Amino acid sequence: MNFLEDITKIVNLTHNIHEGIQIFPKPWHKRVIFEKIGRIQKVGRNTTQLHIGTHTGTHIDAPSHFIQDGKSISQIELARFIGNAYLINLTHLQEKHAVSIGDVESSLKSVPLNSIIIFKFGWGLNFGLPNYYSNQPYFLPETARYILGFKPKLIGYDLAMPDNPMEGLESKYDSQIHKIFLSNDVPLLENLYLQDLDTRRFNIVALPLNLEGLDGSPVRCIGFL
Repeated sequence: MNFLEDITKIVNLTHNIHEGIQIFPKPWHKRVIFEKIGRIQKVGRNTTQLHIGTHTGTHIDAPSHFIQDGKSISQIELARFIGNAYLINLTHLQEKHAVSIGDVESSLKSVPLNSIIIFKFGWGLNFGLPNYYSNQPYFLPETARYILGFKPKLIGYDLAMPDNPMEGLESKYDSQIHKIFLSNDVPLLENLYLQDLDTRRFNIVALPLNLEGLDGSPVRCIGFL
């Protein structure tokens, strides 16, 4: 049997990576550079050195991103990144909305345990704009713990992060939602592009690079029916 014959639609869920791609607005996050190190005219082949952060564009956070001695991206079992996914549509929510249990409860009730859960806010349309990081919706701590009750093997969203953007490094609540998910060994799939996906249930592949010992990786993420 040809596996591809059973696929009716393949959907790109990944932002394009280019030299001007938006990055986290802190000085230690360096811009993406495509450095040409070989040209056909000189050495008979085109070769490019890629300078990119582990959390650039559509990417996966490993537990070690925030958790001391947490798993690195190369230590996470591959089955976490492939499988049945369920789309939770939250596109009706406004910017800066604090996602409550009530916002997700009815949609999550039919999601089986150990699934991949993807939250669609429609916020991916703002990727590259000044408000992308500052005005995004975010999860409340009690909502994050409620989601963990479904034992997700991977959580994804079309946001830069699951946290309140107003609670940054200077806050005692810095990245608390990241820490709730990652301390429970659940990798996070961030900066998704979900505008072309409107199916409740689908299959997903989001494979990171096998970067030994690192805290995350860019991914090429696709959904298929």
